[in-house]
Amino acid sequence: MNKLLNLSTPQISFLLVLVNVLVFRQVVGFEFVNYDDAFYVENVHVKNGLTWEGVVWAFSIQYNFSQYLNWISHMLDVELFGLNPAGHHAVSLLLHAANTVILFLFLNKLTGSRNSSAVAALLFAIHPLQVETVAWVAGRKDLLAMFFALLSLEAYRRFAQKPNVQRYGLTALFFLLALLSKPVMVVLPFVFLLIDFWPLNRLQSEPGSTGIKWHVLRKLLIEKIPLFLITSVFLSMVVKGFDLRQMGDNTASIPLSVRLATMPVLYMKYLFHIVWPAGLSVFYSTSREMPVLWQWGGSLMILLSLTYGALAKWQRHPYFAVGWLWFAGSLLPMAGLLKLGDHDMADRYTYFPFIGICIMAVWGLANWNVMKTRARPVAAAAGGTILLVLMAASYVQTGVWKNSFTLFQHALRVDGTNAVAHNNLAVAWMQKNQPEKAVPHLKQAVRYCTRCVESWLNLGESYMSLRQAPAAIDAFHKVLEVMPDNVIAHEELGTLYHVTGDGPEAIRHSRKAEAIYSKLFGPDYPAAVALRRNLAAYHQHYGLPPKS
Repeated sequence: MNKLLNLSTPQISFLLVLVNVLVFRQVVGFEFVNYDDAFYVENVHVKNGLTWEGVVWAFSIQYNFSQYLNWISHMLDVELFGLNPAGHHAVSLLLHAANTVILFLFLNKLTGSRNSSAVAALLFAIHPLQVETVAWVAGRKDLLAMFFALLSLEAYRRFAQKPNVQRYGLTALFFLLALLSKPVMVVLPFVFLLIDFWPLNRLQSEPGSTGIKWHVLRKLLIEKIPLFLITSVFLSMVVKGFDLRQMGDNTASIPLSVRLATMPVLYMKYLFHIVWPAGLSVFYSTSREMPVLWQWGGSLMILLSLTYGALAKWQRHPYFAVGWLWFAGSLLPMAGLLKLGDHDMADRYTYFPFIGICIMAVWGLANWNVMKTRARPVAAAAGGTILLVLMAASYVQTGVWKNSFTLFQHALRVDGTNAVAHNNLAVAWMQKNQPEKAVPHLKQAVRYCTRCVESWLNLGESYMSLRQAPAAIDAFHKVLEVMPDNVIAHEELGTLYHVTGDGPEAIRHSRKAEAIYSKLFGPDYPAAVALRRNLAAYHQHYGLPPKS
């Protein structure tokens, strides 16, 4: 493969940027979508741009969701582009292009194989699984984490070749910045160990020797103690932040046996999407039931076989072992044992782990015996065709993210029982002031997720817009069955019962809402003040004493 391309390093870098622009350029014309984009961009601390108060908030433990630099990035976008989606999308595209070029340069320096590195970077850049990270503004954290992780890997490569304090300090600094972008980069020190094995060959006691020297491995582990200390301190901060926000593991109600059985199934789903990237969706629902025996048992056997196959030939084909462990190990934090969301898996979770698959595929192809025979041009042409197909598939998949309607309509074509897709498509119709089109989707959402508070709230709001008070009252009571202290439900029920002439119920729910607002935000909070005025008016209107 080293003779397939006769291009210089700058020329390859330019072509990689060009390919990224060709595949993803349409994102610059896309809107924000109503799935986390507003949370990150229109957040009260972000929409004022880059301010000192915003920076202090971004680095607070309690409110930042452990994505410190991610918040700064969004603040800077707002400072530069306001709330114009084009600028936000353009920055994401440029970050992905930068990551592609840095990955190429890193692999080139690491392995000395310029063309294999170029093909691996190209495969990384244009695979359809990357679309979500590039096209979704809320996916910025993955782009930033990758950017700093790659810089840390390059700094570590330089340190490994010529150790000194400055290079180790740069490695640690970029590692910390990657963690401050997204906590999943805790896996990075283990990736350092993988490239110590290949291609740096640092686990051998002397050049040309074979086998792992355990005293050398011990030395390399001791060398990384400062990085592991950074990891432990950072994870303690993450846990503290979760405690302060009272955010626990959303899967705590799912038995451990179910979560363990689900893990190999999820790995196989990711591998299937890598090989056959069809049926991709913005949201994959969480399963709370034990997978069938053949499914989890078969998945486990395949994963164990792949792991054994990669490790069995580690001396002759070390890139298989390194690539597979890079993929499997980096994906482990997102493999389903612990989840803080309602989804089983996500395309964006493969952004960093996918590098391992690229290494396996490209270096495996380059060292395939066929590439040393007359069939080499045929194999190379087949590989080129696959890359072109992936580029076309990514271009089509990118168009799915044009706006909330296209995104969630596509998700429902993939899975018609997707409650989140039904809810968010309904929200899009509500934002267009067409609640009559929202109601059918919200009915489907609460059908497939009976305890989804947001969907019941949206259904109640839609019925209110349609002036169907009895149906709205029923929807808000469904909210209170799941979340008895939901302030919005109490507030809206106070209004609805007043409209229907039920004074005692109007007063009861309004009083409850006022108490919750006052407790959360203080008695001078505008909503609490407004509710107190309403309560006074209700007492006078219905002739009821203030304490009734």
